[in-house]
Amino acid sequence: MAQSGFHGLIGLYGNQVFLQRSSLPEKERRDLKFGFVLGNILPDIDLIPLVLLYLFDSKLAMTMHRTFTHSFFAAGAIFLFFLLRNRRGLGLGLMAGMVLHSLVDILVWFSGVELLWPLNLFGLPGGVNLWANYTPPEIISSLLGAADYLAYGLYFLYLGHLALRQETNMDFLPRLRVYTNLQWLLTAIFVALAFVVKLSLFNILHYGLFSLVMMPLAIFITIKLRPAIEGM
Repeated sequence: MAQSGFHGLIGLYGNQVFLQRSSLPEKERRDLKFGFVLGNILPDIDLIPLVLLYLFDSKLAMTMHRTFTHSFFAAGAIFLFFLLRNRRGLGLGLMAGMVLHSLVDILVWFSGVELLWPLNLFGLPGGVNLWANYTPPEIISSLLGAADYLAYGLYFLYLGHLALRQETNMDFLPRLRVYTNLQWLLTAIFVALAFVVKLSLFNILHYGLFSLVMMPLAIFITIKLRPAIEGM
């Protein structure tokens, strides 16, 4: 389970609570807000290439999840890239969002995070796993997978509310409502599947759809509604 929609909601909430009074110039402050939300979602893009590996070696694929895209080094490299391109606000937002994503992952989802990847490749400590001695029941893992779509639905709903309130992206809102309603349908379908299929089959169905369709869709919608995010 990745719960990228949940991370997106955290980014939106963080904007509302912490970034309203930023002392940065207006352009950088807007970049910071957008970058913070996108950065909270971005680390889970590692699932896109890993889902293909999952079909052949599921354990290896899940071991590689939450490594390179969740590393503080990767977040720092992205900040440096945008800083050199004179986009400090965007780089700072992306870095802060990615770091927060990884810190949240430590506490939930029942797996470890390689915060200092690639140190682990050289036998050096760089990961944190608070759940090393705990394996959740299969039904819990399946229901958390189904909740991925619920989280996306709530995230899309919040974005739509922001856009409507600010009267931005009005032409896109009907499509967004379709995407949002789709998440409710998928939530119901996967909750039902959680009780009737084994976890191994559930994960193939879930991660295939989630990684190859829903993750790119969420990133597209986030970028599309950038004006609404920046105007928070």
